[in-house]
Amino acid sequence: MKNSTGLHQAVLLAIAFFAVGTLQAVEPAIPPETQQRLKVLQSSYESYLLQSTTLPFETGLAALNQKVKPALMRISADAAQKKNLDLLVLIKEDIKKVDSGGILIEGKTPSPEPLRAIHTTYKLELLKLEAARKSHIADAQQRYDAGLAQVQDEMTAAQNVDIALHVKQLRAKLMANPDGRLPVESARTSQPVAGPVAVVHMKSVKATFENRTMPYTNRQQDVFVLSQIPASLKGLSFFQTTGGSKDPCRVEIKSPGILYVACAESEGGEETAADKDKLAKLNFKDTGLKFTIYNIALAIYAKEVSASLTLPSPGGFCGFIVISK
Repeated sequence: MKNSTGLHQAVLLAIAFFAVGTLQAVEPAIPPETQQRLKVLQSSYESYLLQSTTLPFETGLAALNQKVKPALMRISADAAQKKNLDLLVLIKEDIKKVDSGGILIEGKTPSPEPLRAIHTTYKLELLKLEAARKSHIADAQQRYDAGLAQVQDEMTAAQNVDIALHVKQLRAKLMANPDGRLPVESARTSQPVAGPVAVVHMKSVKATFENRTMPYTNRQQDVFVLSQIPASLKGLSFFQTTGGSKDPCRVEIKSPGILYVACAESEGGEETAADKDKLAKLNFKDTGLKFTIYNIALAIYAKEVSASLTLPSPGGFCGFIVISK
């Protein structure tokens, strides 16, 4: 009987600990004005990070790849003339990497000359880009952390302990990510919806969904390019939009599956909700995946479709970007 009572008490104690842990994991009820303030701080951080870090790094990397390509082409021709197949294969792999916007990384085995000399020079230039990138990330994080610290202090002074602790956790997560990326909110899936991707047709230019691709048909400047593309969707197709157009767009479904549609989440650091609400009304769900175009942060929504549909008139400059096969 004693053993039974002791077991019963142990079970109750375990349940109590579980309940306490569950309550602690729940986010506190944050007043709307404080929520808005935190959202503005986050949007400003993401915008600053994009302008000071992401775009300069990608521009610098593209320039470095263009600079190294002629040297790779020269030694490729030389290797072909000398019938050095093994070296030629390595060089062709590097050319493919720079053409796709990738980074040349030496393997565990040192590359043979003259490829090694090119790799050494490339690595030195890449280290300069990485150093500048890390410096700008640290600066952005310090700016964001200072804003969060102010909110934390104000909540502490007002004795809003739960909110103050919540903000303190945000600060800890921010500084725990040396790459500057923010953890995706737990309420989001942060993964694409499972299932085959829909095949669609639209009256627009079709392009590959990858970094540094032009998203607009009426903007050709290098600054207006796709950036921070989610790896899980990279390589799919998307349809370019006419920047600033307010026309509805027809999406013809050729093969059923998951349809991804992106829209502006914030522009220039200011949150925009109109287009997200329009997609939600069409039963599209937020995947938690994001990417950027210049100073616009875009959220990706998804829905399983089997019939053609019309997307409404967009409010944001980028419009609705359809991602599919």
